[in-house]
Amino acid sequence: MSEEKPTEPIVPQQQRLYANVDNPTIHAVIKSLFSFENEKQAYGRIKSIKRQFVTSKQAETSENSHSIILWILGYEVSEEEAALGYKGNFACLSVAPKGGDKFTIKATKIQSELSFHPQRNRRTGKHPDWGHPILRDIYKKRVYPTLEAA
Repeated sequence: MSEEKPTEPIVPQQQRLYANVDNPTIHAVIKSLFSFENEKQAYGRIKSIKRQFVTSKQAETSENSHSIILWILGYEVSEEEAALGYKGNFACLSVAPKGGDKFTIKATKIQSELSFHPQRNRRTGKHPDWGHPILRDIYKKRVYPTLEAA
């Protein structure tokens, strides 16, 4: 008789979301509330955060990297930044000593242009698609000599 191995149920991969200051994990990172016995545990938590949230495309890092860059909704947005349309900021998450033999994960704000932010207030305009080449031709009322040319 052959012994059958139990199969694990197939679970769809969890969709990664943008980080938010209201998320308990992100809140703990921002306030440096995590406490790890060694660096290996802290790096393991960073890998877990990397799997859970969308990381920055500007600084794609390898799997072996010990720090990640996240865009965090509501993270250190000043009144001036909010007036310009910022909804959050980028942060570099890295391992730091906490005191004694303990380690924590620390978030450091990274300044970047608003155009690189994944969520930002859009400029208002008459119609956002008028920059498309086909719509520009329609707006200019361009006439083509043949159907193929059009």
